[in-house]
Amino acid sequence: MARRFRASRFAVAGVSSLSSRDRRAAERPARYADQREYTCTYNWRYALRRPKLDRDIRPVSEFRANAAELIEHVRESRRPLILTQRGRSAAVLLDVAAYEQILEELDLFRDLRTSDKQLSSGRAISNRQAKAELRRRLRR
Repeated sequence: MARRFRASRFAVAGVSSLSSRDRRAAERPARYADQREYTCTYNWRYALRRPKLDRDIRPVSEFRANAAELIEHVRESRRPLILTQRGRSAAVLLDVAAYEQILEELDLFRDLRTSDKQLSSGRAISNRQAKAELRRRLRR
C-alpha cells in the first residue's frame, strides 16, 4: 500500500518520524520559492522495522546452527537481525526487499542533496527552459 505525502524540501517525505511541526509545515501552502512542494510516494509495505531487542539480536554461533530458520524469521518479520560476536554487534541481516528500499532511499537523498546544492549555487533553470531543452535533444 503506497501513501502520498506533500512536503517542502526541508521535510523528508516518507519518513514516519516527522515531527508534528514538520507535518504541519508540509501541509501549509508554500510561502517562499525554496519551499516548493513535492509529492513523493513511499511504499510502507517494505518499510524497515526497528529490531526488537529480545528477538532480533542473536550470536553468530546461533546463526550458524539455525541459519535457515533465522533467515525465514527475517523474511516474515521484515525486521533486521543483528548478529553479535563476543558480545558486540558484528553484522546485520536484512530482507532483500528492505535492502533494496534502503538503496533506493539513499539514491533519492543523494539526488535531493545534489539538487539542493545546485539550487543554492544558482545552477537551476525554469521548467519551461528544461522542457525546451528536452524537446531540442529529442528532435535529434
